[in-house]
Amino acid sequence: APDGELRAAMDEVDRVLGIPEVAARAHRIIGVAGTFTSLAAIQRRLDRYDPDLVHGTVMSRADIEAMVGRLAALDIAATAAIPSLEPGRAPVILAGAVVAERVMSVVGADEVVVSESDLLDAVADELLAG
Repeated sequence: APDGELRAAMDEVDRVLGIPEVAARAHRIIGVAGTFTSLAAIQRRLDRYDPDLVHGTVMSRADIEAMVGRLAALDIAATAAIPSLEPGRAPVILAGAVVAERVMSVVGADEVVVSESDLLDAVADELLAG
């Protein structure tokens, strides 16, 4: 992605996140769903996606920033060729990485712990335990 487009995307995410409701501060966040799990798999340089290896991966904000730079330098074909990335995510993973980095910046998070589980899993566990 050209630098101007990348900066414009970051500015737009900052604009959206600048709303008063986003006033939370956190040192560490939990990252769930495709963007965070994909970024963790890429960072770990997995030959194929493995949820057991992805779950619990800790990534710093600097790791996410570096990932934005790495992905921005690739075209969609090269991104789709990353072994651990689902090829269908190639057109959107850079945008997801930008949003992840800007969210971490806005809330002041230094790191993210990647989880294969999400809120729906927690609700199901709670219902089954009740």
